[in-house]
Amino acid sequence: MAIVDSNYKLALDCYKKAEQYKQFNCEDLYNAGIVAYLSKDTTAAIEYLNRLAINGLKKKNFEGNNWGRTIKDSSFYKYISRSYDSCLLVGSRSVKPIYSQQLKSFYAHDQKVRRNGTAGNSASIADAENRSVIAAFIEKEGFPSFERTGFYDTMRFLESPGSFYYIWWHSRPQVTILDTLALNAVLNGEFPPDDYAELIDQRILPGMSGSIYKTNFSTASMSKALYNVEQETSAHQTIDPKTTDSIRNTIYLEPLEEYMKKLIFRDKDNRFLIVNLTSYGLHKFSQKLEMINNKRTNKGRKGK
Repeated sequence: MAIVDSNYKLALDCYKKAEQYKQFNCEDLYNAGIVAYLSKDTTAAIEYLNRLAINGLKKKNFEGNNWGRTIKDSSFYKYISRSYDSCLLVGSRSVKPIYSQQLKSFYAHDQKVRRNGTAGNSASIADAENRSVIAAFIEKEGFPSFERTGFYDTMRFLESPGSFYYIWWHSRPQVTILDTLALNAVLNGEFPPDDYAELIDQRILPGMSGSIYKTNFSTASMSKALYNVEQETSAHQTIDPKTTDSIRNTIYLEPLEEYMKKLIFRDKDNRFLIVNLTSYGLHKFSQKLEMINNKRTNKGRKGK
C-alpha cells in the first residue's frame, strides 16, 4: 500500500525486505524499479533496471510501456540505463531462454487447437494431453516462474502472466492437475497469487455466487456480473469481509479494502503493475456499463 500512498521510499524498503523471503515476479521487479527511480536511489534504480534487461525485457518494449515512455528522455534514465544493452546480452546467454524455449511447444500446441477450430471432444482430448505433458515437464524441470523464464517465455510481456497461465486458462471450466501445480507454486512464491485467484474466480462465471477470493468486483454501482465491493462490504453486507479476507490471506492476498484502493489507484496512475490485468479490465468494463446506465436513466427522466 506504500505505492498507493505515494510513499516510494517506504515501498522501496518493503521490496528490498520482501526479496529476502521470496523471489521477485515480473510485477515485483518492475514496480521496485519504478519506486527506486522515483526515490532517486541511483544504486537501486540501476540494479532493478539491469535485472529487467537480464531477464530479457527488450529496451524498446520497456521504453514503450506506461512508465518507460515518461522517463526515456530524462538525463537520469539515460544515466541508469547505460548498461542495459550489455545486460540484455548477458541474459540472452543464460539458461532462461533455453528453459523458456521448451514452454513454446506447449503453448504452440494449445494455440494450434484453437486456430484449427477444434471443438468438442477432440479439443478436450488435445488439452488433456497438453496438460499431462506440461505437468510432467514441471515435475522434472520445476515450475515456470518468472525467476526461471524471465521475459523469454512465449507470452511473457509486462502484464502477461505467461504460457502456463494461458494453458491453464483454457482448462478453467474443470479442475485439473494444473490447479494443484498452480496453488503449490503460489505457496512457494513462484506464481503471483492474484493471477491464481483471478482464474479460480473466473471459473464460476456467470453469476459468481460461488466466487472464492472476490477478485471480480468493481467500484461501479450497477455491475450485476461483477462484485460491487462498496456495497458488499458496507451497505448490503452480502459477504462477510472478515471471512473473505481470511480466505484471501491463505494465498497471501491483501484484504478487500486494500484491493479496492489498488483498483481505484490504477485508474489514476497506470505506471505500476499492482492489480491483475483481467481483474482491472473487468473493473473498467463495469465502469463503462455504469456510465451507459446512468445516461439511459437521465434520458428517461428528461423524457418524463
